[in-house]
Amino acid sequence: MNFDSIEQARSSAIAAMQSKGATEPLTILTPALAQFPQDGLLLFLHASELAELGQYEQALEQFAQSIFNEPTLHIARFQLSLLAATLERFDLLEQHLPVLMELGESHYLGLFANALAAVFAGELERAASLLQAGIASNQENPALNHDMQQMLGRISVEHSATTQQASTQAPTSADAENSPSDKPQQEPESLSTLSGSVLLDIYKNTH
Repeated sequence: MNFDSIEQARSSAIAAMQSKGATEPLTILTPALAQFPQDGLLLFLHASELAELGQYEQALEQFAQSIFNEPTLHIARFQLSLLAATLERFDLLEQHLPVLMELGESHYLGLFANALAAVFAGELERAASLLQAGIASNQENPALNHDMQQMLGRISVEHSATTQQASTQAPTSADAENSPSDKPQQEPESLSTLSGSVLLDIYKNTH
């Protein structure tokens, strides 16, 4: 299959990905990339398809290549960061997430990136607020909003459970008097479950 232009290759690939099974996207993306191997958008679309198929490591490589070829393709950088978070690839997350955070709160991807950082910092209320703001400002990518809505829902559940657990385990004044002063305090539960397996669950269910 040959395409008359890179624009035709891109539009054909996007149409295949939006057709919900009518056309297998890889049957378009594979020849498109063979013809235009350096195109950042085609690499990003191919990476997205690999992620949907559960080929996460290959998807990470393709996302990274798309960003290398087109550094301003911020949606590819965010999808790479999100997938890196689910797989706990903190080396990639630390490399790419700060770039998106620098977009600030005037860009929906900046809001989403700062929300993801807030999740890792344990600031769930702030993360929820940033996600809500990002969803409200994102008018160009409904599919991403759907993913972020799911993340927002899971954060809300996690925050409620954490708050309830903290309330249940709060010591009474009698407990405080009877407990040794040098007793080690219980460490807060790690958010790796939220940032790792929960995000991966969201990723699997939305890609």
